[in-house]
Amino acid sequence: MSYKRKTKTGECEMMTYNAESLSFRPSRSIGGRIMCDCWLPAKIFTSWTNKNHGRMFFGCELYKEMGNEHCKFFKWFDEGKVNGWPKIAMIEAIDESREEKRVINELRNINWKLCMELDKKRLQNELKVKLR
Repeated sequence: MSYKRKTKTGECEMMTYNAESLSFRPSRSIGGRIMCDCWLPAKIFTSWTNKNHGRMFFGCELYKEMGNEHCKFFKWFDEGKVNGWPKIAMIEAIDESREEKRVINELRNINWKLCMELDKKRLQNELKVKLR
């Protein structure tokens, strides 16, 4: 069951009555788009934390420009939560990927140093040949 009500600022918002929990919660959507607490269309962000890596959520589109003081709107995109072995597998895959990137960077540095050393030896040999 839903009804509209005016907020303290005089704006209208849709209230949804949940008979099971006997609670009211604002339903902030216009034309199917979820709206944040300041009535801007909510933007979809991606979480990069270990706990919720890759999980999408709605937030205020001005969050990055104005910081969390501006609007504290937050809602998970999928409402579900990854637990158990899928979560562990995801964290392990992320850790493995980070380790692989670290090893690749280390090998690139070694390769660069060896190339520099090889160029130095070539130049030394060319100089020896010219000096003979």
